Amino acid sequence: MESKLVLYDNYKKANGSFTWYLEDREEFNAFAFRNLCESIRRLAETSPGNREVLLQIHGVWCSIVKSLVYRTNNDTLSMIASMPPDKNFLDDLDKAVSDYLMTCGE
Repeated sequence: MESKLVLYDNYKKANGSFTWYLEDREEFNAFAFRNLCESIRRLAETSPGNREVLLQIHGVWCSIVKSLVYRTNNDTLSMIASMPPDKNFLDDLDKAVSDYLMTCGE
């Protein structure tokens, strides 16, 4: 149940969630990011194929990508605090989302 709450908090951009840090504080919170990825991985095991979970995962994914695109525009010089210099950090989120998607069947 905790994994669903973590996902829901990120979906709603609740205070303390990764999406909240990213959008409201313009900060990459590594702990919140790992917590989000781990929660999605656990949901692949505990709630496979759940449409509501899938829609929330998609919403979180879109929020993160939009935030990164909007905030890292070189023209505005807007940056996100604590952003890892290696942009491959999104691979961890992509793997977690892909693992869940594999539970959804055809």
